[in-house]
Amino acid sequence: ASASSIRAALVTADNIPVKGKRIALLGDIAECGALSDEEHDNVVQSVNESSFNVLLPIGEKINAAVSRCTMRPDLQCLPCATHDEAIRHIKSLVQSGDLLLVKASASGRLEKVIKSVWPEEYGQMITPYIKRRRAWEFYSAVH
Repeated sequence: ASASSIRAALVTADNIPVKGKRIALLGDIAECGALSDEEHDNVVQSVNESSFNVLLPIGEKINAAVSRCTMRPDLQCLPCATHDEAIRHIKSLVQSGDLLLVKASASGRLEKVIKSVWPEEYGQMITPYIKRRRAWEFYSAVH
């Protein structure tokens, strides 16, 4: 995933009607080179400017960007150090009517999180998409 694709996903998700919360699980962006800090900071700022209610950053670079940025007061930010921590947060946060955006570079292995919190049939449906695209995104409006 690139910073621009994450920002585009945030804008797209902002335009999806949601009855509940908007939750973003965002991982590190690979291959940013010398612009890594700037790109991660821009992504976090985009979340700040969106209508998302919860940010779950997972990964060293995105968590460092969160620590550098001033988050808006109504944005709940729950940094995750591991996939298991992200899974616990998602299981406790996501309710009927919520939207969950998951976006990261393939190296973040966030499919592990998706497979742990969604029923098996969704895991089977998502995995080929992940392998084919290398960078992936998954939107779910839970009803």
